[in-house]
Amino acid sequence: KELKPNTFQDCFSLVSLNIPDGVTRIDSCAFLDCKELTKVSLPTSLVWIGYRAFSGCTNLSDINLPHGVKSISNEAFTLSGLRNIELPHNLKSIGYRAFALSDLTKVKVPGSVKKIGSNAFIDCTWLKEVEIEEGVKEIGDSAFASCWLLRRLSIPASVEKIGENMLKKCTSMKAITCYNATPLAGVDFRDLNKSICEISVPDTDAAAKYRDADGWKEFKNIKARQVAKKTAAAKKK
Repeated sequence: KELKPNTFQDCFSLVSLNIPDGVTRIDSCAFLDCKELTKVSLPTSLVWIGYRAFSGCTNLSDINLPHGVKSISNEAFTLSGLRNIELPHNLKSIGYRAFALSDLTKVKVPGSVKKIGSNAFIDCTWLKEVEIEEGVKEIGDSAFASCWLLRRLSIPASVEKIGENMLKKCTSMKAITCYNATPLAGVDFRDLNKSICEISVPDTDAAAKYRDADGWKEFKNIKARQVAKKTAAAKKK
């Protein structure tokens, strides 16, 4: 079963809705510009949220995503009023501009997601903290660009590629926690304040690598979370 495209588009008087169990897909623009919508109850059977499904739902501040949701399509929640969301651990994909221009304040991306889509969280001007769990392999271009208040970001060791302008105009950034002992190449953090933003890395050996790597060496505060094992063993001797 599916909720067909444009089913409730522009229903300006729609305030709340319970979607019955058995529905697996919410199709494109199903709730587009339902500006008075404040509550939607999603069924446990739901797997897929389509293109612009909740885009423009400016009064929808919270939504509970069922554990079975695997795909959040392009622009699904763009320009929504979402402030809180828990992404399920079965989620596989976050599409292009999926949460752009929403009111999210904090995000945890589960490791089941292999790529965070380009511009996925661009212009989330209330977003302050992002935690990316182990398992994510790629962060798309401009994924968190223009998140003016973003202060903290964690990047797991599983990430192999960071897209262009990932943190463009994130001028409030205070701390980036990196779990990879080898600094990722091709990063561009030109808009970050290198004197204030602290880079936390696994150990002293990793810190030495980051201090010598293009894109990272400009940061004044690169700190190791622990002494490298070899170094610690040598000191004991």
